[in-house]
Amino acid sequence: GLLPQEMLVPSGLIIPENLKGIIGNLNIDVKNEDIIKQTVKESFEEFLTDKNKIGLQNLIPQLKGKKVYISTNYSKNIQVLDPAKSSPEYSLAQRSIPINIELVNDGKFMLVTSYQRPYIDVISIADSRYIKQIALGTNPDEIVIDDENKLAYITAPSASVIIVLDLKTMSIRQKIRVNGYCEKLLIAGDKIFYVDKMKGAVWAIETNNNYTLKNIGKFPNASALMFANDKLYVASRTKSRLAIIDYNSLGLDSEFTVANKPVSMLMNNGIIYLLSAQNNVIQCFDSNTGNMIKEIELVPNGFSSRMSRIYGTNFAVVADVKTNSYSIIDLNRGVLLKTYYVNIPLKDVKITDSVSLFD
Repeated sequence: GLLPQEMLVPSGLIIPENLKGIIGNLNIDVKNEDIIKQTVKESFEEFLTDKNKIGLQNLIPQLKGKKVYISTNYSKNIQVLDPAKSSPEYSLAQRSIPINIELVNDGKFMLVTSYQRPYIDVISIADSRYIKQIALGTNPDEIVIDDENKLAYITAPSASVIIVLDLKTMSIRQKIRVNGYCEKLLIAGDKIFYVDKMKGAVWAIETNNNYTLKNIGKFPNASALMFANDKLYVASRTKSRLAIIDYNSLGLDSEFTVANKPVSMLMNNGIIYLLSAQNNVIQCFDSNTGNMIKEIELVPNGFSSRMSRIYGTNFAVVADVKTNSYSIIDLNRGVLLKTYYVNIPLKDVKITDSVSLFD
């Protein structure tokens, strides 16, 4: 039979009482430095422009059973909140201020890139613990998830490399050499798009064509990309313009003015959602025609900087850095469901289901 000492178990695993009679009370090493849950509350009051106390906020059904993770430029720690609450329940201690946080593998793990750290950290959401630190050999930046193929793409702009991480094994699968300082990464089927920040050029990588690089053209201050029906949508933050490029001919299909300072795009059921920061509005475009079909107004006098899909859903969360709020968008209906205010000078917001060790 299998002896307890022959079992390979994760550090810190807690054996339920009803199982100890079967497998014994295993002596499992707990590495305190891996446990990153911090219950001591941080105060961000000096960084908040609005000092007024936030009152009770109603919980919408779409956020029941979920947790909210907020990164900020004013702390290394990732703040963890119950939905509709304005203050953190606890935080996840980090070694440096996070650049990007992304949830993976059914929301059970979080990937974190941080400033001046040549690693990507893997956090177990269930027990608030570092489970792996993956050495990259260079400082990473953005993380983009290909959930269908269980891959994460991580930009390393200073090294002109995109690192591909296998989410099943949490190990590096390959490194893709690119031209220039890569950012604004987009994964679209067998194509990878990015912007060379230094030269203002947009590039495509054809993964099914021996990773051939294709120069799409130069675009001033390209801030967001989207690809649909062989058309590449390129938003310019400073020009407040949206260009639609035919991928095969590289010809300009159309170009037009959009709301001020476009910063992010998502697509759902053929509709492209374009977030513009200064006007604090989301414009919705039909990817079949390129025509705008509606606008979703966000918080008045806000400045929203990031928009991302809530893991495993057709909802999106929009982070407003000016009003310290996050808004929930129903992507199927194209409507704003609710805006929540927090006592944190937020940078990015991610939302996923609450998980436990035995889920």
